Amino acid sequence: MTDPTVFNANIAITLALTATTALLFLVDRWRVDVCALLILALLGLLNELPSLNLLPRDGLYSGLASGAVMTVIGITALGYAVDRSGVLDGLSRRLARNRPHERQLRLTLTSGGALLSGVMQNIAAISLFIPIVSRLARRLQIDIGRLLLPVAFMIIIGGNLTLIGSGPLILVNDLLPSGSDPFHLLDVTPIGLALVVCCGLLWFLLPDQLLPQRTGEPRNSHSLQRYQALYQVAGKLRQFSVSERSLLANMTVGQLEQRFAVELLALRSDEVILSPHRALSLCDARALAVVGDDDACAAMAAALALSDAGDELLDEALSPDVSGFAEVVVRPGTALIDRAIGEIRIRKQFGLTPVAIFRGQQLIHQRLREVTLQAGDTLLCHVRWRDLAALRNGSEFAVLDNDFPDSPSGTSRGKLLTIATLTLAAALFSPLPLALVFLTAAVALVVSGVVTINQTYQAISWQTVFLLAGLIPLGNAIVYTGTADWLTGELLAMLPAAPSALLLHTTFALATMLATLFLSNIGATVVLVPIALQMAATLGIDPRPLALLVAVCASNSFLMPTHQVNSLIMSVGNYSNRDFLRAGAVISPAYLAVAVAVSLLL
Repeated sequence: MTDPTVFNANIAITLALTATTALLFLVDRWRVDVCALLILALLGLLNELPSLNLLPRDGLYSGLASGAVMTVIGITALGYAVDRSGVLDGLSRRLARNRPHERQLRLTLTSGGALLSGVMQNIAAISLFIPIVSRLARRLQIDIGRLLLPVAFMIIIGGNLTLIGSGPLILVNDLLPSGSDPFHLLDVTPIGLALVVCCGLLWFLLPDQLLPQRTGEPRNSHSLQRYQALYQVAGKLRQFSVSERSLLANMTVGQLEQRFAVELLALRSDEVILSPHRALSLCDARALAVVGDDDACAAMAAALALSDAGDELLDEALSPDVSGFAEVVVRPGTALIDRAIGEIRIRKQFGLTPVAIFRGQQLIHQRLREVTLQAGDTLLCHVRWRDLAALRNGSEFAVLDNDFPDSPSGTSRGKLLTIATLTLAAALFSPLPLALVFLTAAVALVVSGVVTINQTYQAISWQTVFLLAGLIPLGNAIVYTGTADWLTGELLAMLPAAPSALLLHTTFALATMLATLFLSNIGATVVLVPIALQMAATLGIDPRPLALLVAVCASNSFLMPTHQVNSLIMSVGNYSNRDFLRAGAVISPAYLAVAVAVSLLL
């Protein structure tokens, strides 16, 4: 055994900063990145005191230049480009087909994430799933926070299925004593499989106890519900199927809207037509999507023998990835001023279906076709995104919304696919560091013109960047000051001279879980695996199961968003510290119990 570390002022201050970090996260008074930067500032100020030596002189800002931060920057830029391109439309359409129940969709995504993470590092797996989950959440109008958190947790857990799924497991063979039998690819599979099944069942059976509980308006900023809450606009978006006995055949779009005081957003005949022109005949219509109040829609359905039912093709056309509600303002000096909406054929010419007009303090939502436009009128319209993008270059309307999906050209999409394929191949099969791989991908996207540098800056999750930049130096200080060694010595001193296998495994599993919340999972593994090996040698037991348990439990980091995967989804899912604490309070103990139980059988 090495000489025990003596408790000193550096260790005391480091412990105090660590406890303060945990307290700030638990209280949840400020965002996690603000808490991390506060701790970073305190660490730097204290390190300037002549009596303290918490970090090397150049160590305070090491987090900003860390591989973790560079990986986050590259992944968020690549994920933005993939999501914007629409290359995942086919997959999201198949998963969203028949509008699966949220629980069923969550099971599909978590299972896929866990399996994928077994053959690639979890940071690469989450980079693939973020754009997929984002599109599914928008398409199915599900809060992304109720899908992304379980996917991220299961990707972390699935990294234990093989020896190449997580950094600690890749590292563990290098920490074994010389002459020891190395672990093979599937040696960890029994533990990983048990963890995936157990934790997957918890997500499936106890969603209300684990998932964020949110109220308020939908996350989709282009939904009708958002504008209704903002402007008190009446009406609902409804779909109707047209039967053979319907009386719709002799009407046009304009006649339908005028008679029943509704706005027809889309119809399906041989094809789906968004913003159909008012003169268009409805004789071939098979399904309609309209906006109107309950009484108007009920009167229309009764008079025309329509049935209230959804339509898969209309769902696709009305998907938030294809179309939505947006605001446009009539520009001064345009030729549209003093002309009625019906006269300018606003649907045919601009692809806009107005549902309300705001003129000063006045709200106009009836007989819109007869309204004469004035400069400064704000039109709330349903529009296809490609038509809205075209309006930005015109002189008639100013587009108020700029965060709508705007797919790149086919040439850019081909470049993106090439860059994404090469990036994943390099992440899986090359010896290059992940940080370098994903940073190179981000640069390639900008240089090739797939995205602009300003779009890349906007896409980067700066909350995650500064969360990691603030916490990484604290983790380094825990090692540099000897705090990790002192805590380990104190922990071992509490054990009896001949602890049982259950007590020994539980102690190291718990110590690793706590250490990985503040150190990186790699750091926790590097610190604790040698101590576990030394302890096993002293007791005369096989050290390999204990070393493998430490490497597995280094991924048990769910109580706080300090794992790279969890920190990466913070801003995407709009999570708070309490969301992680809520789910982690159930998942972490279950993870620990299963890992210990299976490791004892190895």
